Amino acid sequence: MDNIPIIIGVGLVMAFIASKVFKRIGIPQVVGFMVAGIILRLSGIITVDDVSTLSVIFSLALGLIGYNIGLELQTKILRGRIKKIMLIVILEATTAFWIVTLLVFFVTQQFYVALILGSIASATAPAATADVVWDHECKGPVTESLMFVLAMDDIIAVVLTNIAISYTIYLLSSSTASFLPMLMIPLIMTFGSLAIGGIFGVVFVMFVKREDKKGVIVELEIALIILLVGLVDFLALNDILAAIAFGVIVGNWVPEEKQEGTHLLEVIMAPIVMLFFVLAGAKTDLGIFFGDIGLIVMVLTLLYIGGRTIGKVLGARAGATVTDSGSTVKQYLGICLLSQAGVALGLSVIIEREFAAIGGDAAIFGTMILSVVAISTIILEIVGPIAAKWGLKQAGEIGNGRRDCREPETEKSETPVQQVES
Repeated sequence: MDNIPIIIGVGLVMAFIASKVFKRIGIPQVVGFMVAGIILRLSGIITVDDVSTLSVIFSLALGLIGYNIGLELQTKILRGRIKKIMLIVILEATTAFWIVTLLVFFVTQQFYVALILGSIASATAPAATADVVWDHECKGPVTESLMFVLAMDDIIAVVLTNIAISYTIYLLSSSTASFLPMLMIPLIMTFGSLAIGGIFGVVFVMFVKREDKKGVIVELEIALIILLVGLVDFLALNDILAAIAFGVIVGNWVPEEKQEGTHLLEVIMAPIVMLFFVLAGAKTDLGIFFGDIGLIVMVLTLLYIGGRTIGKVLGARAGATVTDSGSTVKQYLGICLLSQAGVALGLSVIIEREFAAIGGDAAIFGTMILSVVAISTIILEIVGPIAAKWGLKQAGEIGNGRRDCREPETEKSETPVQQVES
């Protein structure tokens, strides 16, 4: 379909309906959004070309999601716990990395393929998990630890994956260049993204301190996020890392009496986030199972999901035990870390492109890696939010928090569209 406004409208309406249906049976709304996208793709209402045309939505939504995660990372809440949570992050990410790497190597006997899939496995999708947290107004030690882990996981995944890509290109290409300069590229990309986001945050904070009108604050807030996303995409940096850095600065430096203005964005961003998940579902190609590499993709997908799940749960439990972070964090944090989406998919697309340029077996493995990550993302984006909701419910943290932009006396909204309407 060529009519983009109709596609957007149908996508939002379908997402609204699907989320209502799924929430009635206790499944998080984000699953409904993705299922709506899959249905629209299968019905032909949304095509691959349509998804490409609306690709700007992915960058913008990831920027908004990253920014809101950054707002949650306030030092006054995490004070005295940052070192403990960092250790948990390192243990859960590296445990998932090593388990997936070893399992994939056992099957493929290709170390660079195993290394890359292991690196991607360390990532956790902030979008779907954060949506569960915000939708159910969660608050408590598991939630606070979870938001920090979501931010740091992507940093670790980006660094590990880019190192793995650099190593693979060095290994498979005929270049005689030193590996060390190639190793610096992912580090420069990571710190560059964080630095640019931090600069935007400082500029915004300086403005907010001199402005009292909430509407004006939100207008500049939206403008800076859009500009930031566009700039980091142009520079081939990481949009979600830059947005997280922006949000951290704002969340910690904006005066408390003006915090309400910065949080109004959560209501405005709702339709964009809905459309993001609809398009993520529409990107799904279920026909990949029936291709030439269908069997090996299925085996690797099962190993990837199983190894990653075990790694996340055991790693988080080990980290919480070592740091004495409390029984609820020890028992339920790991199960909240199963979602996988934007960052993992983005990295796999980069890998497929780089491997295709090398050619030969590398091109085949690149396609296989992209297929494994794409299929596992579909599964984990359905299972992950359900698992996160279960974990937060068992931890007793659902309904403990209420964002200032929501009315305390009205019934809790069920979808982002309802939040906008309120």
